[in-house]
Amino acid sequence: MFKDIIAKIMGNKPPTEKINMESISFKMQIQDIFKIQNVGVVLTGVVAAGSVTVGKSVYIATNDGTIIHQDVVGFLESMNGNADLMAVGDDIGIGFKNKQVAHYAHRGMFLVVGETL
Repeated sequence: MFKDIIAKIMGNKPPTEKINMESISFKMQIQDIFKIQNVGVVLTGVVAAGSVTVGKSVYIATNDGTIIHQDVVGFLESMNGNADLMAVGDDIGIGFKNKQVAHYAHRGMFLVVGETL
Protein backbone atom coordinates (compact mmCIF):
# COMPACT_ATOMS: atom_id res chain seq x y z
CA MET A 1 0.00 0.00 0.00
CA PHE A 2 2.77 2.44 0.86
CA LYS A 3 5.20 1.46 -1.93
CA ASP A 4 4.02 4.24 -4.26
CA ILE A 5 4.01 6.80 -1.44
CA ILE A 6 7.51 5.78 -0.33
CA ALA A 7 8.81 5.96 -3.91
CA LYS A 8 7.35 9.45 -4.30
CA ILE A 9 8.80 10.65 -0.98
CA MET A 10 12.23 9.08 -1.27
CA GLY A 11 12.75 9.43 -5.02
CA ASN A 12 15.35 6.97 -6.25
CA LYS A 13 16.83 6.51 -2.77
CA PRO A 14 15.10 3.52 -1.16
CA PRO A 15 14.70 3.62 2.63
CA THR A 16 17.08 1.17 4.26
CA GLU A 17 16.63 1.59 8.00
CA LYS A 18 13.99 -0.24 9.95
CA ILE A 19 12.76 0.10 13.49
CA ASN A 20 13.26 -2.85 15.82
CA MET A 21 9.58 -3.62 16.51
CA GLU A 22 10.49 -5.30 19.82
CA SER A 23 12.15 -2.11 21.08
CA ILE A 24 9.15 0.18 20.62
CA SER A 25 8.44 2.36 23.65
CA PHE A 26 5.77 4.46 21.87
CA LYS A 27 3.47 3.74 18.93
CA MET A 28 0.64 5.72 17.34
CA GLN A 29 -1.02 5.13 13.97
CA ILE A 30 -1.42 8.42 12.09
CA GLN A 31 -5.09 9.21 11.51
CA ASP A 32 -4.98 12.85 10.38
CA ILE A 33 -2.41 15.46 9.39
CA PHE A 34 -2.96 19.16 9.98
CA LYS A 35 -0.79 22.04 8.74
CA ILE A 36 -1.40 25.01 11.03
CA GLN A 37 -0.06 28.42 10.03
CA ASN A 38 2.45 29.86 12.52
CA VAL A 39 2.36 26.60 14.51
CA GLY A 40 3.61 23.73 12.37
CA VAL A 41 2.27 20.27 11.62
CA VAL A 42 0.08 18.20 13.95
CA LEU A 43 -0.28 14.45 13.49
CA THR A 44 -3.25 12.94 15.31
CA GLY A 45 -4.07 9.40 16.32
CA VAL A 46 -4.68 7.01 19.18
CA VAL A 47 -1.84 5.92 21.45
CA ALA A 48 -1.32 2.18 20.81
CA ALA A 49 1.64 1.70 23.16
CA GLY A 50 3.76 3.65 25.62
CA SER A 51 4.14 7.41 25.85
CA VAL A 52 6.13 10.25 24.32
CA THR A 53 7.39 13.61 25.58
CA VAL A 54 8.27 16.97 24.05
CA GLY A 55 11.82 16.92 22.74
CA LYS A 56 11.78 13.17 22.08
CA SER A 57 13.02 11.89 18.74
CA VAL A 58 10.35 9.92 16.86
CA TYR A 59 10.25 8.02 13.59
CA ILE A 60 7.58 8.05 10.92
CA ALA A 61 7.45 4.43 9.76
CA THR A 62 5.39 2.07 7.64
CA ASN A 63 3.57 -0.92 9.13
CA ASP A 64 6.59 -3.16 8.44
CA GLY A 65 8.89 -0.81 10.37
CA THR A 66 10.56 0.91 7.41
CA ILE A 67 11.67 4.34 8.60
CA ILE A 68 10.58 7.20 6.35
CA HIS A 69 11.60 10.20 8.47
CA GLN A 70 12.95 11.13 11.90
CA ASP A 71 12.00 14.31 13.74
CA VAL A 72 11.62 15.79 17.22
CA VAL A 73 8.31 16.29 19.06
CA GLY A 74 7.67 20.02 19.42
CA PHE A 75 4.44 19.93 21.43
CA LEU A 76 1.66 17.58 22.53
CA GLU A 77 -2.10 17.99 22.56
CA SER A 78 -4.43 15.57 24.28
CA MET A 79 -8.15 15.29 23.64
CA ASN A 80 -8.59 14.52 27.37
CA GLY A 81 -7.11 17.92 28.18
CA ASN A 82 -3.85 16.80 29.80
CA ALA A 83 -0.98 16.04 27.44
CA ASP A 84 1.26 15.10 30.39
CA LEU A 85 -0.86 12.06 31.24
CA MET A 86 -1.20 10.16 27.98
CA ALA A 87 -2.30 6.55 28.17
CA VAL A 88 -2.91 3.75 25.70
CA GLY A 89 -6.19 4.46 23.93
CA ASP A 90 -6.01 8.27 24.27
CA ASP A 91 -6.61 10.48 21.23
CA ILE A 92 -3.64 12.82 20.92
CA GLY A 93 -2.02 15.32 18.60
CA ILE A 94 1.75 15.45 18.23
CA GLY A 95 3.12 18.72 16.93
CA PHE A 96 6.23 19.39 14.88
CA LYS A 97 7.70 22.78 14.06
CA ASN A 98 9.32 21.29 10.95
CA LYS A 99 6.60 21.66 8.29
CA GLN A 100 8.35 19.04 6.11
CA VAL A 101 6.86 16.40 8.41
CA ALA A 102 3.63 16.76 6.40
CA HIS A 103 5.55 15.65 3.30
CA TYR A 104 6.62 12.37 4.94
CA ALA A 105 3.58 11.51 7.06
CA HIS A 106 0.58 9.75 5.56
CA ARG A 107 -2.59 8.37 7.09
CA GLY A 108 -2.02 4.78 8.20
CA MET A 109 1.71 5.16 8.84
CA PHE A 110 3.03 5.08 12.40
CA LEU A 111 4.86 7.40 14.77
CA VAL A 112 7.19 5.25 16.85
CA VAL A 113 9.98 5.54 19.37
CA GLY A 114 12.47 2.69 19.46
CA GLU A 115 15.83 1.39 18.31
CA THR A 116 16.78 0.93 14.69
CA LEU A 117 17.99 -2.41 13.32
